[in-house]
Amino acid sequence: MNFSVSRRLSRTLVDIGPRRLQRRLRYDLRQRLDRRLPPRIALAWTGGRSRTPQWLPVLRGLELTGLQFPALTPPHKVSFVFLQQEQELSWPICWNDPNWPRLWQFHLHYFDWARDWLELALISGQWSNQAALLEPLLDQWIEANPPGRGDGWHSYTLSLRTRNWIWLFRSWPQLATPSRLQSLWQQLCWLQSHPEHAN
Repeated sequence: MNFSVSRRLSRTLVDIGPRRLQRRLRYDLRQRLDRRLPPRIALAWTGGRSRTPQWLPVLRGLELTGLQFPALTPPHKVSFVFLQQEQELSWPICWNDPNWPRLWQFHLHYFDWARDWLELALISGQWSNQAALLEPLLDQWIEANPPGRGDGWHSYTLSLRTRNWIWLFRSWPQLATPSRLQSLWQQLCWLQSHPEHAN
């Protein structure tokens, strides 16, 4: 390593600081370890195997009324547009495709698109056509993304998706089935045990 590269590296480490560096190393090591553990063990380590809180009575008290949820339609394909790039995905969809740009894939895992469907329904009084696929998409995400596997369990995608799921379940408690609530609880436990710090 020549002197100029060594000097730049030293400056970078000073700018980062020992505390941020230690947190980053701990986060990366935890991620690597989680990928080597069976999902059930990794989840138990986070506390996600504990009893799911009894959220349903609270959600029912917050339910939005006056808007019918669309009838379930058998899924065949679903399309998403993120970052000005459209992908039409066959069912069951692949949530982690190495051929997609990673940021595009992150957008898929955020479930911001589901919140957009919700906002459209609240503003216009009707759901988009694709919103009829929301229930199978929720269930398919749970089935296809075991704890700690894939971009769906990255702290950033987790933080956005859990917020969006809470909005959906708060607005329409009929979406909050026991398996979906259990998954939400597991995701929150995982997020708490895998913090990413800005400073």
